[in-house]
Amino acid sequence: MAENENLIKSIQELKKGGKPIDFANELTKAVLYVPVSITPEPVEGVVQPNSVVSYITINEKEQDKNLIMAFTSRDEYVKYFKPGSTQIIKHTYNELRSVIMNHEFDGFLIDVMGENIAVTRETMIQIARAMAPMQVQQEKLSINGPDALVPAENVSEGFKRALEGFLKTAENISRCWIMQATRENDDTPTKVCVVEFTGSMEETFRGIASAVNITLDQGRSIGLISYEDKVAAKAVENIAPFYTK
Repeated sequence: MAENENLIKSIQELKKGGKPIDFANELTKAVLYVPVSITPEPVEGVVQPNSVVSYITINEKEQDKNLIMAFTSRDEYVKYFKPGSTQIIKHTYNELRSVIMNHEFDGFLIDVMGENIAVTRETMIQIARAMAPMQVQQEKLSINGPDALVPAENVSEGFKRALEGFLKTAENISRCWIMQATRENDDTPTKVCVVEFTGSMEETFRGIASAVNITLDQGRSIGLISYEDKVAAKAVENIAPFYTK
């Protein structure tokens, strides 16, 4: 069987009106060829410590999206690039998804000279919701004092973009702060969203957790505290919100 043959067939079927879930199933099993520039260049095929990997992108003009280029095989790669003109990294779908969600990319484009299909951030989130169990633990936190709740550090671009995308569609949320709290027996701070909202806290929490699910490490928690909580309101008193409607 040719490389990624089932993926290619699923793309062709999708374009004819086939089921998106069939495409998603094959995509999540795929290993793709991804052109990159690595500085300094690998020595005898070995990437050196502290090397910088730059992904080669293409702009999708209709929606103005910056997409990483990916190919189902070397044959597809050489339809666009001269052999040896770039380095190549082979990525699983999950590896490529992680790169995109945590950096300033809008998705990836498969076989620009072949099937030419874009997989955007939005598509990846839909795939995760359809196929993956909830990875983050849903948790409502009680904070003993405002000093225990501080602005979050090292928040990935993927987390921020996923959260912002949800907040823009959530009519009941007016403001949101990204904070963090450290609990006993856990050296890694827990991200905490302080949210000013109306309506159901449970539905609001579920929406936020679903949106950021694929951007967090498996088993990590995300906390939600209402802005009506006096301690939370005091903690964010002099901090600009991450999001304001």
